[in-house]
Amino acid sequence: MHLPTEYSARAGRWPVNSAGPSWGTVRARRDGLGHRHLNCLLRVHHVLREAGVAEAVTTLTMHRVAEAVAACRYFDLPLLAELLLRMPQAAASPDTAAVFDAQYRDCMCRDGYVAEAIRRTVAERAQDFPLGPL
Repeated sequence: MHLPTEYSARAGRWPVNSAGPSWGTVRARRDGLGHRHLNCLLRVHHVLREAGVAEAVTTLTMHRVAEAVAACRYFDLPLLAELLLRMPQAAASPDTAAVFDAQYRDCMCRDGYVAEAIRRTVAERAQDFPLGPL
């Protein structure tokens, strides 16, 4: 392999991308409003994804679920917020839990519904997602 001339002095090293911060020295600061909302949403999502609603209602506090609902509203995810509000009733029986779990998977997988909403919010409210040194 032949390196371009500007990299020949650093033979054996990869070229450095100087377009932005080095992720080796900069991380998302957890004190940003957006980061806190995303963290709340991901905590609840992890339990629902791994164990389903029947386990989630015994593992998560209602305060934690309420934080996730607030996060859904922050990210403009009204369908997901409404679904999370139904968690206690959904866990009442195995049948309703199975229906809820299917609806949750559908909502999370719906044409990038959640991912696009998060990307849009990060772009619109960059100040809520600060970066800082490690």
